[in-house]
Amino acid sequence: MRISEEGWRLLTFWVFTAGGYLILLFIVICLAFLFQTPRRVLLWIALPQITLVLLLWFAAGDETLFFPIGAGWILGLSLLLALLFSHRLRQPHHLWAGCHVVVLLLLLAHMGDILERHHRRDAYQAQQAAEETLLRKIDTTDDRAFLNHLMSQAMQPQNAGDWWTNRRIEHLAKRISPFDIADGTEKIWLVLAIDRLNRPAVGAFASWFIGDSVQAKQYRYQLLQNNPLLDLLNRVFNDSTADEQTFLQQQLLARDICTSLISVVPELLTDELYAQAVAFDNSNKPEPFSWQFEFDVFYHQEK
Repeated sequence: MRISEEGWRLLTFWVFTAGGYLILLFIVICLAFLFQTPRRVLLWIALPQITLVLLLWFAAGDETLFFPIGAGWILGLSLLLALLFSHRLRQPHHLWAGCHVVVLLLLLAHMGDILERHHRRDAYQAQQAAEETLLRKIDTTDDRAFLNHLMSQAMQPQNAGDWWTNRRIEHLAKRISPFDIADGTEKIWLVLAIDRLNRPAVGAFASWFIGDSVQAKQYRYQLLQNNPLLDLLNRVFNDSTADEQTFLQQQLLARDICTSLISVVPELLTDELYAQAVAFDNSNKPEPFSWQFEFDVFYHQEK
């Protein structure tokens, strides 16, 4: 399971505070040979709380060191308070009892957080196992209806950008021809992917056009008969309903789709397509990039 940036910051805090606690505990152990107060604090504060952490760690079934490491700042704060104030009190037992109560409550809260993290980890691992099983089935099944149904789901706009969905698309695109008719439409899968600005699907379908096989040559020929990039740029450039942010995002997706297909079928970058891009740049402030600049490397290679 991936650890987020916030998770890394929390883990770093835990490690540093746990290290600080161990240093403080070592100092208290050394002082316990010389003074009575550190000895009493070690006996009545440090040892019981370390034992409590170990018991809760065992009860939580935590196979990692997250729980004891994360408890370092709690134990360290309790030990420091007891060490600083015990010698000033005739009867420090109330202070010690208060420290134990606070430590117990904080440890239980910490334990709940650890259990929640384990629950998320287990859910992620279960999802991962289910997805791997599904991907293996995609790679081996001959059920075309099943494959088309999965591709239809993966191509839904609400699933765009999902990591698991993109992995499914990569595997499905190896089993489904880009020129097959998409379920519930009259369009082929490649055109549907382009219309929906589905960058992962177009990138995956692009592999069908690579190579010198009879099929690859035939697919390249079919693609050039009706260049889908002309319609794509015309639609993106003339979308008057999109707000500025959506308009820029559509340009970025369209750029990636164009370059992924042109890189394997350079003939798609026709004079008409190039002129369309240049005209758009000339009539608009080139944001977030210049279409002419993006196309130049392919255009001059083709020429």
